[in-house]
Amino acid sequence: MSLTRIAGDSVVQADQTPVTELVGKTVRYAMPDGEYIEREYVSETSARWQLLTGPHKGEGGTEQVSMTRVGPAVFFVNRVDPIDGETISEVYNLRTQTVSIYVTRADPDDPLRRVEKSRTGRVEILGPGQAQVDAIAPAGSAASS
Repeated sequence: MSLTRIAGDSVVQADQTPVTELVGKTVRYAMPDGEYIEREYVSETSARWQLLTGPHKGEGGTEQVSMTRVGPAVFFVNRVDPIDGETISEVYNLRTQTVSIYVTRADPDDPLRRVEKSRTGRVEILGPGQAQVDAIAPAGSAASS
């Protein structure tokens, strides 16, 4: 499939190539509040995740995802919770080692409306056997500037 993107007055063709660079890899990201999350991309449509720190430490699971590479080192990953319809979209920029996360969910006060929350953190791809939580500093900390 090919996408057409309009940049200024020009039209650019961009291939929507299946993301294979993340399949079989694990990413770890650190959020400004100190929360660490690991996500292993099992296939182009499935990922395992686990919370490494915080009040929900140890929680995890496997979920269906949709992935697209949108640049040489930029990936868009999206998932929808099958139970409550919450959407979580992540944009990984591996060149700058950042992740931007956008979450939308039903408004608890009005189920016909949705509310959103966004966060930015630090991200890295782990090599085989890496499992140390302190490998990257949370976004916004002195070590990440």
